[in-house]
Amino acid sequence: RGFIGSTVDNIVYCVDAASGKPLWTFPTDGPIRLAPTLAFGHVYFGSDDGSVYCVSQNDGQVVWSMRVGPKDDRLLARGEMISRWPVRTGVLIDGETAYFGAGVFPHELISMVAADAQTGEIIWRNDTISQQNAGRNDLSPQGYLLANDTTLFVPSGRSLPVALSRETGDIVFQR
Repeated sequence: RGFIGSTVDNIVYCVDAASGKPLWTFPTDGPIRLAPTLAFGHVYFGSDDGSVYCVSQNDGQVVWSMRVGPKDDRLLARGEMISRWPVRTGVLIDGETAYFGAGVFPHELISMVAADAQTGEIIWRNDTISQQNAGRNDLSPQGYLLANDTTLFVPSGRSLPVALSRETGDIVFQR
């Protein structure tokens, strides 16, 4: 099987790897900008609709989903309505934990989250990054996350990556 997220029609496709024939599809309300992550028999991905999804690899049924931003505000971006807090990070699964982030406007709320990969239960949420310095923190989480034993590295669309504590979600390094 192959799993493909689309920025054109906002659908995750599960296809037969040999034939390319679609086996199931999962529509969202926004573009899926990064490749899905596979773990525990599930497919994990974020969408510009502001949600992270965990669906079954077998049939695309929802295991859990989470709106990452504070509410379902929408704005017009490139001809379509997206969340004010789109999920433009990959979903990093490390051990039993899923890490992801939402928000692209540093003067707005930026959220970074660690959740139980199997249940979606939140382990920690850091949504004070923008507020800690009166909205001047330039973190705009976009791209694939990386981690080592203690640190989560968050790429930023407008600045250098930021390092967060994997245990608490607090910023441990930002240049």
